[in-house]
Amino acid sequence: MSDAFKKDDIVLMSGATTDSKGVTKVHRCLGKVIEVGKYDLFAMLVKESDYNKPFRISKKRCQKVEIQLADLEAELMTPKVGDLVLSINAYFGKVEQKVGTIKKIIRKPGQSKQAMILNSTKESLVDFTSLIILENK
Repeated sequence: MSDAFKKDDIVLMSGATTDSKGVTKVHRCLGKVIEVGKYDLFAMLVKESDYNKPFRISKKRCQKVEIQLADLEAELMTPKVGDLVLSINAYFGKVEQKVGTIKKIIRKPGQSKQAMILNSTKESLVDFTSLIILENK
């Protein structure tokens, strides 16, 4: 794998924060290979920034990303009443997930669209933009 990289490849680069107990956090970002050496690469972050500059990184900390053609114009599917959905939201850093069937869709003027989902006997009011379809009615 050491010779698998070439100029202009997109790679997932990994790093870690360590302390006396070992690895405490893993860091990952996408980069573009600028030049390839025997053991290391020069890469730049994929995100565009005025301060983006080439840096060295070990090949062992990189994984090549195979770019496949995607439908760049694909739209999100709109859930309907009766669909089984998953809602994911984050509040103060805590991720909350709810699964349920859409009982009703609420469109109040001047407010965000919402859905009432039912899981067993528990109803939850969720933001409509937090939903993905798990199963159609």
